[in-house]
Amino acid sequence: MDNDNDSPLKRNIDAVLMQEKAKRQRTEKNIERLEAQLKHERSQLAVSDEVINSLNSIINASINGGATPVQAAPKTRENRFRVTPDTTLELLKKYSNSEGAQAKEIIKDYEKQGIKTYYRNVIEHFDALESEEKIYQTNPGAQRGRKYRAK
Repeated sequence: MDNDNDSPLKRNIDAVLMQEKAKRQRTEKNIERLEAQLKHERSQLAVSDEVINSLNSIINASINGGATPVQAAPKTRENRFRVTPDTTLELLKKYSNSEGAQAKEIIKDYEKQGIKTYYRNVIEHFDALESEEKIYQTNPGAQRGRKYRAK
């Protein structure tokens, strides 16, 4: 009497199965998207931790009476407590502006705690680097004279 393909029950079951299949596919896509987002956030966290650890090592080295371990300087009165801005800039050049801003905030927090004179030149160098990078992004021809202006 009833054909299996035409029965209302069969059509309802097929419709429910299709809905469930679509739900499962959406759920799987959401899971993939969330996993990708989690992976990205974990990598951002690792970069931020690396910046913080590197800055802490620079700060500790300067407080202990020397320059950074990367670039040792003789202990004279002028540079005994001086952070070498070049190594700090090389470190921060690797990261995006958000991490650079985060590093600046860390140094400003140290300044608020009373370690003022050690880091003022580093912050000035951060600001100079940011403005310099903006110039080179807007005017590629300015890149040629960069090494002469840096001296």
